[in-house]
Amino acid sequence: MARPGWAYRNRESYWLNSYGKPALTLQTLEGLLGDETMTRILRTYARRFRFAHPTTEHFIATVNEVTGQDWRWFFDETFFSSGRCDYAIEAQNERSRRIEGWAEGPDGRLVLHPVEGGDRDDETGPRDSTVTVTRRGEVRMPVDIAVWFADGRRVAESWDGKDRWRRFRYPGAKVVRAVVDPRRRIALDVDPANNVWVEAEGAARRAATKWAARWMFWLQNLLELHTLLG
Repeated sequence: MARPGWAYRNRESYWLNSYGKPALTLQTLEGLLGDETMTRILRTYARRFRFAHPTTEHFIATVNEVTGQDWRWFFDETFFSSGRCDYAIEAQNERSRRIEGWAEGPDGRLVLHPVEGGDRDDETGPRDSTVTVTRRGEVRMPVDIAVWFADGRRVAESWDGKDRWRRFRYPGAKVVRAVVDPRRRIALDVDPANNVWVEAEGAARRAATKWAARWMFWLQNLLELHTLLG
């Protein structure tokens, strides 16, 4: 975005990088800083450079001055980058493994013997869960994660978003819902649909199976019709 208007490849590129993306970038900055701080930044910037021709560097300097922190990294990821911002989340529940006790190992020594918790066919037994957050784009942003469990508990996590993925483990707990960026602070995220994971079971799973079966039924009929007409 930090380039002269005549340096863009075409009209669509100019429009995107001069209007749409800057708006989402400033909204993301506001989400990270808070409404009050962002208001002070814009007020200071507007008053200081009224009737002037400020540059991107002037705005960055104003942000750093008002916040008392160095936000150059944010503008390197947005204003001076063409990368995409996309964070996704998924979860997995597995049967818990517990320590049953001491048992004699192959060498005759006593070792702790782990076994699966609950009956192998028991869907209501104890669970160990993992939540994995992945960075699918090039832009790196700090993100929050909210996780809900079957027993009603909720935990909040945070991640600097720099690596390609981060995994959170919850022994003895079953995850039913997980959300990355629950407060929607990262407006630049290009695919909010993958920011939420919800366990599909019970009525939801039966509904999905029913509609999938109907879709396959009609697809089969359509293929057979094309075969007859051909």
